[in-house]
Amino acid sequence: MRRSVLAWTVEIDPAATRAAYALLRTGAAENCGCPACANFESARPRHYPEPFRAILTAVGADPRKELAVHLVAPLEEGLHLYAGAYAFCGEVLSGRPPRGFPFLREGVDVFERVAPGVHIALRPWAAPEEPWAGRPCVRLEFLVVLPWVGGEGGAPAVNLDRGPRGLTSRN
Repeated sequence: MRRSVLAWTVEIDPAATRAAYALLRTGAAENCGCPACANFESARPRHYPEPFRAILTAVGADPRKELAVHLVAPLEEGLHLYAGAYAFCGEVLSGRPPRGFPFLREGVDVFERVAPGVHIALRPWAAPEEPWAGRPCVRLEFLVVLPWVGGEGGAPAVNLDRGPRGLTSRN
């Protein structure tokens, strides 16, 4: 099925994607168990904005079974920035080409804004792992801001205001 997803046109096989996800027992966050991943597991997909959940549903991805996730940085007001990836069976047919920065030799994909606090990039997955192996696949990479819902704690917030010493943690 051909579909537009933000800046990309993709060919999607939702049935094959759902079948692959059915073979996964858990998502990456559950396999880790650190406090940041435990928080991610508790917050997703309930705290994903509806447009992000709609994209995951449209491509057949199970929002409870991310392929990868890690905490990028704690932000202010109990929010945390995570990066990760889902996958789906299909191909990127067209879309935003990779854009390079002046100091890089190869292009860098640009994330597209889905909703406040969520950005995604679609990238062909050159060597998919099981249960994706043997078929064309796409990695749906994401950046998402989620609240800390795992109880007391969380990492100290990062002050994103640049001062004479750069970025600093707030305690």
